[in-house]
Amino acid sequence: MGPEQVGDRLGARWRGAAALALVLLPMLGAPAVALEIPVASREYKQGIEIAALGVQEISGAAALAGRLRGMLDRARTGDGTAPGFGPGRRRMVRFLDTDDCRLWRAGLLLRLRGGEEGGAAEKVTLKARSQDLFRIAGLSLEARGEGKGGGRSWQDDFHLSAAGDGGLVPVSDYALSVTWDGAAPTGLGALRERVANLSEALPEAGEAPLRPGPAITEVALRSGPLRIAGRKTRLELSLWYRQADGRLLAGDLSFTLKLPVAPGEARQAGDALAGLRAALGSAAGGEAEKSLRALPEGCGKG
Repeated sequence: MGPEQVGDRLGARWRGAAALALVLLPMLGAPAVALEIPVASREYKQGIEIAALGVQEISGAAALAGRLRGMLDRARTGDGTAPGFGPGRRRMVRFLDTDDCRLWRAGLLLRLRGGEEGGAAEKVTLKARSQDLFRIAGLSLEARGEGKGGGRSWQDDFHLSAAGDGGLVPVSDYALSVTWDGAAPTGLGALRERVANLSEALPEAGEAPLRPGPAITEVALRSGPLRIAGRKTRLELSLWYRQADGRLLAGDLSFTLKLPVAPGEARQAGDALAGLRAALGSAAGGEAEKSLRALPEGCGKG
């Protein structure tokens, strides 16, 4: 399926979703509820198939970025050739869950992120994720002690998923993130003390300790400015290396557009993402979510 067909399928998907909402709302037998979700941008993501790149170590991150940039020169990503990536920023990343993966099974991710350079403070983020917008929109999770807004932010992570017929299907993963400063909670009880209304997303979870996944060093690189769908943006390359052996664990390429976007702009952005995927060839990953490779052992399956 070519980029133009991906864009057409994208438009049809959203037109169909809007039509379905108009049909169902009057049938619910109750007043419609207006959901105001302050999503300010959409991030378009393409995962990287690390097995296709050979063994990669953190010392070769800059060389790998140059190699990927060469692949992207073949893509009609924006206006002109793909710009080079700037110097990488390093941060520590780690995910936590219970022994029986209660957070993952509830559609939640608990992430600890901190700077390795300059002594940056650690930040803890609990993220609720779903392709069902209404499931996310109704949550009222807040980080206690974080003032107005409760450390809340909304995301729309967009990617292209392979269909059974060999084509590509546009998919949005909606998310509500709650972020606070400090050390990660050691158990579900401590998490409930920090996050108000957690039972909305994690009902009857009981008590259990939280265990960490592998310690990860993230190398994040940004390109020079380019235009996609008539908007100024940048490509972002995120590479995750396992600290234990310095080997590449996961990676993705992305660009972000501020919302709202017009239908024509959405189609062009979808075409650009399909172009990224095509340019990467065998290095284009089937999944866009890096955390699947970074969760504690046994989680992230199914």
